[in-house]
Amino acid sequence: MKFLIATDVSGKGFKTQASALQSADFGGFLDDLFFEKSDHLMLISSRQPGRVAGDRVFWDGAAIDRDIAFSGIDPVVDAPERVCRYLHGLLDGQAPNNLTGIFGGALIGADGSVVAAPDPVSQYALFYWQAGDRTIVANCLHLIEAVLRQEGNRASRDFASNAYEFAFGAGAWTRTGLAGVHKVPPHHFVLISGGKLQLNPMPGNLFAPVDQADYSSLLSAAAGRLKEAASALSARYPGKGLLLDLSGGKDTRLVLGSFLASGNRQFQVFLGGAPDGEDRKIATRLVRHFGLTQGEYLSNLGGEKLSPIDTARRSAYRFEGTSSLFQAVPGRERLSGVAQVRGGSSEAKTRSFYRLDDAWRPRGLLGGAGGFLSALAKGKPLATERLLADVTGKLETPAQVLPFLLSARGGRVHRFMTRSFLKGAYDSFAGNMAELSALGIPDANLADAYYIHDRGWRHCGFATQVMNGFRPVFEPLNDPCLLAAQMSLGTVGRDNARVARDLFAAFDVPDLLEMPFEGADWPGELSGQLLARREELSRISSEPIEPDAGLFPDGGGQADSIYSMGGEAYMKAVQPYMLALAGDLPISSSVWDYMQRDRLLEAIEEGTFAQPRFAHDGVRLLHALIWMQGDEARG
Repeated sequence: MKFLIATDVSGKGFKTQASALQSADFGGFLDDLFFEKSDHLMLISSRQPGRVAGDRVFWDGAAIDRDIAFSGIDPVVDAPERVCRYLHGLLDGQAPNNLTGIFGGALIGADGSVVAAPDPVSQYALFYWQAGDRTIVANCLHLIEAVLRQEGNRASRDFASNAYEFAFGAGAWTRTGLAGVHKVPPHHFVLISGGKLQLNPMPGNLFAPVDQADYSSLLSAAAGRLKEAASALSARYPGKGLLLDLSGGKDTRLVLGSFLASGNRQFQVFLGGAPDGEDRKIATRLVRHFGLTQGEYLSNLGGEKLSPIDTARRSAYRFEGTSSLFQAVPGRERLSGVAQVRGGSSEAKTRSFYRLDDAWRPRGLLGGAGGFLSALAKGKPLATERLLADVTGKLETPAQVLPFLLSARGGRVHRFMTRSFLKGAYDSFAGNMAELSALGIPDANLADAYYIHDRGWRHCGFATQVMNGFRPVFEPLNDPCLLAAQMSLGTVGRDNARVARDLFAAFDVPDLLEMPFEGADWPGELSGQLLARREELSRISSEPIEPDAGLFPDGGGQADSIYSMGGEAYMKAVQPYMLALAGDLPISSSVWDYMQRDRLLEAIEEGTFAQPRFAHDGVRLLHALIWMQGDEARG
C-alpha cells in the first residue's frame, strides 16, 4: 500500500483531485483508491485502509509477529490490529519489538491526530515534507511529487542524494531525490497533532550501551526469535512456497541455519552471483551437502523483454532518485502466494560494516603511504586536513575518525566531483556524527549506528521496501533483539562477527560453520578437527545444478541488466544514452554543483564506466541522470 497523509493548520483545504492521480503515482499499482479530504486533512492510499476501533490504519511491507508472517501483498485478517498495537505502543512510551522485518505504518485517530512509524530498526523509509501550515507524510516520493504538483508547490528533483551515493556509496543521510523532502530519521516516529509535525525518538535507545554481561541472554533470545521466524514463514508459505536467497556469505547462511535448526525444510533456494564466481560455487556446495532444492529467481517480468536502457529507466523509476545502485523488480507483475527471504539487513547487526580497527592510520584512509603522499602532492581536498589531524592528535575517537574514513570512500571517482562538494562532504559527515552523539549514542557505537542511519536503510531496507511492492520479501535479520546483542559487544567482537559465529553455534547445525565462506576464510580461528572438516567440505563439487522451476517460473521474460550482462557489456550498451543524458543537462543544472561537467562527459565518451572497476559507479550515475532528466519509465 502506498499512502499519503497531508495536514493544513490554516484550514484552507486542498486542491488535489482524485481523478488526476494515476497508478504511476503509486509505484505502479492502484488497487482500490482511497481518497478523503477536509479543510484540515487529506488521506490518500492505493487501497482501502484498515479500521481498528476509532483508528484508520495504513501499512506496507512485510513483518513477522512471533508465530505469524504477513505482508501487504499477502496480508492476514488481523494485520491492521497488529500494526495498530505497534503504533500505539510507541505512543505509550513502550518499545514494542515483537514485530521484525521491514515495514511501516500510520494511523489516524478519531481526533485527526496522526502517528506514523517505520519498523523498530527504522530500515523502512517514511518521507515527510513541511512548509508553512502544511505537512505531508508518505511512503512514496512519486505520490508526494504528484500531490505537490496539484497543490502548486512543485518539488524540484535534487541531485545531492545521488552525488553522495556516487562519490561515497554513503552519506546522503535523510536526503532524497526531491528537494525539501526527507526520510524520517532512524529510531524516530512522526506525531502530527493540531497540524504540527513532531519527530519523536522511539522509546528506548537501540544504540545505547548494553551491559556485556547481558550478551549471552540477548544472543540466545535472538537465535530463538530467528528460529521462530523460520517456523512462522514456513507455516505461512507451505509446500515450498518460500525462496531463500543463498550466497557464499555469512548472512544468507544464517537465515538458512535458522530454518534448518527449526526443522523447517519446505523451501527452495536461489543462488545469486556470477555463474562462475566463488560466491555461487560455495552456495552450490551448500545445496549439495544439505540436500536443498535450488529454485528459479522470483521474476516479475511476466514475459516482458527489456533492453538495457529500458531496465535502467524502469529501475530509476522504482528507486525514486533515492537509492541508485539496484536493478531489481523491473517487471510490472505482482506475485502472491510465494515469498522471498533475504539476509540483506544484517550488516551492523552481525558484523560492523565500517571497521575501525584498521582506520586509525593514513594507510586505512587514503589507500597506503604511496596513495597518501600522492594525494598530498595533487592537493586533494582532504589529504592535508587528514595529515594535520593525525599529527596534532585530533583523531582519537570514532567520532573524529569516521568523517575522514567516509570521505575517503570511493576515491576512484572523486576526480569527477567538484572540490567544494568533496570538502563540504567532510563537514556533512562530521555533522552527522555530532547529531548521533547528541542522541546519546556513545563513541563505541557510532560506526554501527551510522551505518543503520545512512547506508543500511538506503541499500538494504529501501531495496526490500521497493521489492515488497511486487512480491512478499521478508528480512528476519532486521531484528532489534539481534541488534541489541551486537551493541553489547566491544568493537573487536563486532569487527570480527562474533554474533554470527555464536548464532551458528546456537543453531547447532553440523557443517554449517565449517563450510568455507566467500571472500575470506571466516571465521579464521578454526583449528584441529573443525579446520580439517572445512578442508574436506571444500572438495564437494561446485558444478552448477539445474534449478527446479517448480513454483517459481520466470514467465519467459528477460531484462538486460548489469546482473545478466555483466558490468562491461551493460555499460557499453547504455553509453550513448548516458552521454546524451549528461550532455543535455543545462549548464545551470544543480548536477554541476557536484560534478565537473567537462571531465565527466569526457569519461563517459571514452568508455570509462564500461571498465570493470567503474561499472557499478556507472550504474549509479546512469540512474541519477535519468532521474534528474525525468526520463524514468513510469508504471
